[in-house]
Amino acid sequence: MYKFVLISLLLFGGTGCNVAEQDNIPTADVAANAVVPNAITAANVDQIVPLQHLGDGVMTQIALSPSDDTLVVGTTIGVYIYDDGDTAVPRDFYPTDEPVEEVAISPDGQILAVVIRPSNTT
Repeated sequence: MYKFVLISLLLFGGTGCNVAEQDNIPTADVAANAVVPNAITAANVDQIVPLQHLGDGVMTQIALSPSDDTLVVGTTIGVYIYDDGDTAVPRDFYPTDEPVEEVAISPDGQILAVVIRPSNTT
């Protein structure tokens, strides 16, 4: 899209054609003073929530269950749990706000421990 806009500006910019007037598109002056509904402001920034994530993050830790049938992968965006050697689709995903530092599975395979350090600590 950016390439298209740039090409359009180059083509119409030198011809004297005013695209804003021609198509009733607001000019930069109007757009700068426009009130944007539902805009992000200092007053509502704490209400922002993720709707979706793209990618799987970067792997930081792995743990294999004692029975070798469950793989736990800690990443920069959460914890993935895979079953029976099928790493194509995780059984579960638990998102985290900070990167996972450690993952461990208890000897009986019943407890999963995950360590996450908030970014404001050292």
